[in-house]
Amino acid sequence: MNQILSGFVRRLAMSLAIGTALIAVFLVHLGEIRLIGAVFAGYLAAGVCIWTLVYRTWRGAKQAKVNAAAAKGQMLWGFVLRLFVCFATLAAAGMLGRTIFAATAVGLLFFYAAAMFQLVYANHRVLHGKPDKK
Repeated sequence: MNQILSGFVRRLAMSLAIGTALIAVFLVHLGEIRLIGAVFAGYLAAGVCIWTLVYRTWRGAKQAKVNAAAAKGQMLWGFVLRLFVCFATLAAAGMLGRTIFAATAVGLLFFYAAAMFQLVYANHRVLHGKPDKK
């Protein structure tokens, strides 16, 4: 897992920096730069979801060697926690307004998609013998 995650954070940060710049330019074009905070709230929610996914998977893999039921429990708790974080964040944003909800959803979806793409890419590199150099 450490081999897969070694370059993941660096590439994810670069993807987020480029994506945030593009989103900010779009928001400036629309005259709604105030929504950048909502985009960052979506980033935070997605960051919690990705961290939970990675941590619970890692912990479940360690427990699978001992007990399959405990590993299944770890995965279920992770799933419930991710759903709760997404629901709570989007519900709070929805109460504040339609545009804030949309900006938060865009931030959440962009971060989540970028993180999943980078995680799949890192795993592909490891499986094909091209791991990142530390």
